[in-house]
Amino acid sequence: MRSNLSRLAIFAAILFFAAEPQADAELRAELLVGLPWSSPEELTEIASGAHQVRYVTRGKIVIKTDRDRLAQLQTRGITPLFADESGPDDAYFLVAYRSCPLHADAVPIYKDPDGWALLRLGPGDDAYALPHFLYPLPEAYSIEGWMEPARRAKPTSPLDVATMAEILAQVDAERLETDVRTLALKDPQASSTRDNLRTRFTVRPETFAATEYIRRELAAVLGEGAVEIREFEVDPSRLSSHLKGKIGDEPVDARAYNVVGELPGADPEAGYYVICGHYDATGVRSADWDWRTDPAPGADDNATGAALILESARVLAGQRFPWSIRFIAFSGEELGLLGSRAYAAAAAAEGDEVLGVLNFDMFGYNDLIDRVEVATNPASRWLADLMMGVNEQYGIGLRVDLLEDEGARLSDHSSFWAR
Repeated sequence: MRSNLSRLAIFAAILFFAAEPQADAELRAELLVGLPWSSPEELTEIASGAHQVRYVTRGKIVIKTDRDRLAQLQTRGITPLFADESGPDDAYFLVAYRSCPLHADAVPIYKDPDGWALLRLGPGDDAYALPHFLYPLPEAYSIEGWMEPARRAKPTSPLDVATMAEILAQVDAERLETDVRTLALKDPQASSTRDNLRTRFTVRPETFAATEYIRRELAAVLGEGAVEIREFEVDPSRLSSHLKGKIGDEPVDARAYNVVGELPGADPEAGYYVICGHYDATGVRSADWDWRTDPAPGADDNATGAALILESARVLAGQRFPWSIRFIAFSGEELGLLGSRAYAAAAAAEGDEVLGVLNFDMFGYNDLIDRVEVATNPASRWLADLMMGVNEQYGIGLRVDLLEDEGARLSDHSSFWAR
């Protein structure tokens, strides 16, 4: 009997130390929490106590934390915008609901007045099949873009107006149009009839013709050795909304390609700027569109951006700068910024010194006014100011509307902001 009692006592002791009280377990359960912030200091404090920062935008931060830490923040008067506990197989996605209205079956855990919403989807969730552009919530997101920008020196020797005019005169509108037509049409000399429309949907094999065209045009001005095609993988689940949820049993070629060309600078250690845009396209918003059979010419979104990359390389190739410039055409943007995420991850792993990113997504479609929207965050504001300054200094004549990032205005620049 004593022996049994001893065993029971030992067993009870083990249970006492091994079994966590339910209340403590709940306190330590990880939550996805949205919180407001009003200053860089408050943002830093919130981030420092988080298990992981997942997203930052103007005045809001999304973190992974627990109930204990959340309670501490609440005692300081910080009221959460939302708090959500997910299952192990759930995933979070950002949706820009102003440009792509939410379907009634897609119920967000948070909907922001600035035009973005956050969805939590479980495996096989019907919302995967809805025609939304679902952008995966980053696993990690830097707060540095929302810190006070570092002071940067002004250019020491800006070009005089006459010299800049000579460079600007090299920009060829016909060449730009040829690039757009070549990327959008099978026969760029013919009309835009349906049977002449190309597809540049990321995983369609025909899209590689556009990849090779961009590579060839960059190599013509930068040199064959200065241009490379970088392959990355596409998760077939990212095709779900483009197939209305029916991926099917047919195999999917999950390879996709970024095209990267480099204009070397005088100092190899000085880092580089990026001039970029995506060249893939989709027709998911068209009724009954089938990516396996139907075209996706994307003349505006974003053959125009790809044309700008090529023309910038042609005009700048004869110049010599202290730092390098990389001209990058990304694929997979329409599937969730896949190409730029792959590039930014590799750049971070290799310790690249990325000085600034100029990402161009859809332009030239407005025949009423020469207008451009420049989206920035505080740490990039110096670059936006510089763009507005040269527009005025050299009489380019654009109307420039400056936008501080309003949430899910998502394009390939945000893959760099996250890091």
